[in-house]
Amino acid sequence: MDNGTPSLGDVTFGDVDGDGDLDFVTASSNSNTASVRLNAGAATAQTSPTLTYAARAARELGLYPNPAHDRVQLHLPLDFSTQAVQVSLRNGLGQVVRERTLAPQAAAELLLSGLPMGVYTVQVRSTQGALNQRLVIE
Repeated sequence: MDNGTPSLGDVTFGDVDGDGDLDFVTASSNSNTASVRLNAGAATAQTSPTLTYAARAARELGLYPNPAHDRVQLHLPLDFSTQAVQVSLRNGLGQVVRERTLAPQAAAELLLSGLPMGVYTVQVRSTQGALNQRLVIE
């Protein structure tokens, strides 16, 4: 029953800014918005309005297949595909295990041969900011 009170929508926690602290993310399909609260440590938090765009754009960063074995297709959102981007693959400890620069393009293949099974983070950086997506290698 709709009583005029806005619903909370989807809520999740994750390390959005890569600092090792869990951050708080909410999304509302009613208003097509996302809000991000960054945990700055020591029980304080800050709100960053620029992350609303990043939260929306992250849904457009695609990795297929995921889980992957020896290669994965990276599909970039429009704003990231029109310029050169830096792609980093980080292991569970946050260490960069692969890195390459991509010319402007909508998709690229990333080779995963020689990497052990595990959970990795694919980070794409450009002048638009940074996007992160989890990747499982089996």
